[in-house]
Amino acid sequence: AIGAAKAFREAGLDVPQDVSVVTFDGSSPDLVVDPFFTMAMQPGYDMGRRAAELLIERLRAKTEVSTQEILLPTRIIEYESTAPLIET
Repeated sequence: AIGAAKAFREAGLDVPQDVSVVTFDGSSPDLVVDPFFTMAMQPGYDMGRRAAELLIERLRAKTEVSTQEILLPTRIIEYESTAPLIET
């Protein structure tokens, strides 16, 4: 996200007026960037727990386990790097 924001500025674009930037899983608390990035927070603990459960299930299975899609909740924490949405 930092590299993208820098490249946008070098291209003459403004964050968030011209382009919004969103990062995954937040930034280090001591990181100082302007504007501070909007974050898509993923449930890392739950992802790891679920992955371990699936691995154990596959190791114990006598037959092949089918592929499945698992959706876990993601929170968006909005900060200064995103422009307000325009309703049309």
